Amino acid sequence: MKIVEPNVEYWPQSSGLTGIWDQIARATRVSYQSSAREGENSEDFVKRVILKPALIEGDLNDLKSCKFNFDAMHGSCLEHGTVYLALPTDMIIPINANRWAQYRINPYSDCGTICEVNGEKRVAATTNIRVLFENGWLEDLQYLCNPTPYHQRRYTFSVITDIGVSREANRTRKFSITEQSTRYCCFNADKFGGEITYVKPAWESKDKPLVGGPFADMSDEALFQRLLTDIKNGFNTQWTAKTYYIFGLLASEFAYMGMRNNGEVADKCRQVLNLNTKTQVVYTAFAKDWEHFLKLRADSVSGKAHENIQIIAKKIKDIIENF
Repeated sequence: MKIVEPNVEYWPQSSGLTGIWDQIARATRVSYQSSAREGENSEDFVKRVILKPALIEGDLNDLKSCKFNFDAMHGSCLEHGTVYLALPTDMIIPINANRWAQYRINPYSDCGTICEVNGEKRVAATTNIRVLFENGWLEDLQYLCNPTPYHQRRYTFSVITDIGVSREANRTRKFSITEQSTRYCCFNADKFGGEITYVKPAWESKDKPLVGGPFADMSDEALFQRLLTDIKNGFNTQWTAKTYYIFGLLASEFAYMGMRNNGEVADKCRQVLNLNTKTQVVYTAFAKDWEHFLKLRADSVSGKAHENIQIIAKKIKDIIENF
């Protein structure tokens, strides 16, 4: 088994439509922990992996001509592509028949503040590209712009944590979320080192290895067999809580690898993974929603948050406070 520290990385989105495709592709690859094909750019990757399987008719080189079965689309990944628009002010009137009103009432968008772009008065709108696909508003990409001080900002973070923490963080309903899949990621594969990776819990010192002392140089298999022998001989009555914890990690890994070696698919093997198993999650949200999350998880305004999620929340808070 492998032990890693929890971590947070801010993923700024680069400008233009290319930046949108890049952000979506980067988040999508987290699901399967996959890498890009040689010579394939982000736009082509998104069209191949997300759009093509849901295509009903049309040419993907002309997205406005396409019709999609959105129920068959892995559309959540599209949400990480933040779209900043500078809509013409003549779209404001009449209110009941304009795009401004449509963005304003859309629950995944923000719109209404007057901004200035290239010397022209415009209406600032912030949304994500899934909204444009599902509502047939792709033509509005002609108004794409870099965010002004009047656009509500969205921020994307990649989080390394355990699946226990992700279960709590994923309850934040307004977040766009893409998480590493335990259904499709086979942890016995070479790219995972043929082992389960766990996240060091908050109650363990960062300066000390999780498995130390006389066990430090033992292989996972040897340590697991040693602990099994302790149980057989009744020596586990002398174990510390930490020893039981290490045994739990090793037992989970032993069961998972045993199932895989017996031909079971990862979809079934994941049932024996414990809550300390490492996961990667990409979160994108409006600044105001991050503020709410941090009040709950970093500042514990509604009661003390779990130590493990506090670690992640405080790392995010430190980054946002330094923007």
